[in-house]
Amino acid sequence: MTLFGKCNFRLSSIVVFYFDMLAKQIVIISLIFPFIEYYSFVAVKRVTRNLNRKPRLAVLITYVILSLSVIIALFLFRKWAAIEWPSVFMKTLVNLLIGVFFGKFVIAIIMFAGDIMGVITWLVKLLFSIPERIKGKPVQGNKISRSQFISVSAVAAGSLFTGSLSYGMTNRYRYKLRYVPIRIEGLPMELRKLKIIQISDIHAGSLDNPRAVKEGIEMAINAKPDIILFTGDLVNYRAEEVEPYMDTFKRLSAPLGVYSILGNHDYSDYLSWPSEEAKRKDFEQLRKHQQTLGWRLLMNENVILRHNTVDFALIGSENWSVRHRFTKYGDLQKSMTGIESAGLPLKI
Repeated sequence: MTLFGKCNFRLSSIVVFYFDMLAKQIVIISLIFPFIEYYSFVAVKRVTRNLNRKPRLAVLITYVILSLSVIIALFLFRKWAAIEWPSVFMKTLVNLLIGVFFGKFVIAIIMFAGDIMGVITWLVKLLFSIPERIKGKPVQGNKISRSQFISVSAVAAGSLFTGSLSYGMTNRYRYKLRYVPIRIEGLPMELRKLKIIQISDIHAGSLDNPRAVKEGIEMAINAKPDIILFTGDLVNYRAEEVEPYMDTFKRLSAPLGVYSILGNHDYSDYLSWPSEEAKRKDFEQLRKHQQTLGWRLLMNENVILRHNTVDFALIGSENWSVRHRFTKYGDLQKSMTGIESAGLPLKI
C-alpha cells in the first residue's frame, strides 16, 4: 500500500469514528433529555396542582425558564471548561445550573420507578380480577395513576440533591486534614512514625480563590510531614492553569521531599489540539512546571529513600484505570524495576 493510501485509510477511519461518536451522542441526548424533562415537569405539575392559578402559573413558567437555562449551561460548560471561563460569576452560575440538571435527573428516576411499580400493581390486580370479570362483577381500582406522594418525594429528593451539589460547589475551599494511621505488620520501629501528607486532584483550572488555596497549603505545611505525595490531576486541561498558583504550590516542602504522579487530566487528552506536537508541548510544559515547583515526578519508576537509617521504596506509576475511556499509561511492573527482590521493609 502506498503512503497516500495509508494516510487516506487512516483519515477515513478517523472520519467514520468521529461521526459514529457524534451519532451516539445525538441518540443519547435525544433519549435522555425528553425522559428527564417529561418526568420532572409532570412531578412539578402534580406538586403544584393545589395552588391557585396565578402562583401555579408563575412556578411553571419559572420551571420552563430554568429548564432552558440548564440546557444552555450544559453546552456552555463544554465550551468554556475547555478554554477559559469569562468570569467567576458565569462559572459559578453554569455549575449551579448543571447541579439543577442532575437534580431533575433524580426526580425523573423516582417518577419512572413509580410508573413501573404502577404498571406492576395494575397487572397484578388485572390478573386477580379475571375471575370476577368472568362472573360479570364490576371491578374497581384498575386505573393506572402516579401517586401524589411519589411526585412530592421525587421533587424533594431532586431538590435535596441539587442543594447538596450547590453546597459542595460553594464550599470547596473548606479544606480538612484527615489523620489516618496505617498499621503494617513487621514495620521497623524507625519507620513507624513516618508522617506522609497526601494531596490529590488539585484541578488548578477550577480554582478562583488564591487566598483560600494558600490557606490550604499552609495547613499541609503546618502538619510537618516527613514526605509529601501528590497523586495526580494538577490541572483540568492545560498546563497553563497551574501558573497563577506556582508560588503557592512551591511552598510545599518536606525533609524527604515532594513527589508526584500524573492523573488522567494531566495528559492533555481532553482537548482537541491543532496537532500532536501542540499536545506534546503542553504535556512537556506541565512536567517542567512540576520540576519548577520542586516536585519529583515519578513516571513508571521508583526511588529509594532513607528515614531514620532505614531504606524504603517509593513507587510512582502513571495513570491507569479499568474504565475504557481513560487511556492507560501506567505500568506497575516497570515501576517496580530493581526493587522486586530488594528486601525493603516498606514499599509505598
